[in-house]
Amino acid sequence: MSDWTEEEFAAILKYNAVEPTADQIAEHTVGAEYTPIDWRTQTNFHGTICMTPIQDQGQCGSCWAFSTQLSLSSNLCIQADVIDVVEYSVQYLVDCVTSCYGCNGGSVSYACEYLKKH
Repeated sequence: MSDWTEEEFAAILKYNAVEPTADQIAEHTVGAEYTPIDWRTQTNFHGTICMTPIQDQGQCGSCWAFSTQLSLSSNLCIQADVIDVVEYSVQYLVDCVTSCYGCNGGSVSYACEYLKKH
């Protein structure tokens, strides 16, 4: 049993949801002229669509490797303004990033660090 009153308990430990005001919401708005981008149709300078086809990891828990590979390929296409999308090997990451666990899981951060060094 606690020696707190119900009021003390509620004031200190209970979650008290506070709805944000319109001004607080406006502070976090991207901008009045925000326009969504459909990356499936967005092209770079050369007219290349920088999205790679959907891939299936099957029973392997290598979503971390797919995420790393797709991020790298898409960003290179957009930033370097290449003519063709370069698709890197997911299997290379699964096999070679020893700080991750292959088909048993891993981290995009660790995979990116590995790629920086190699």
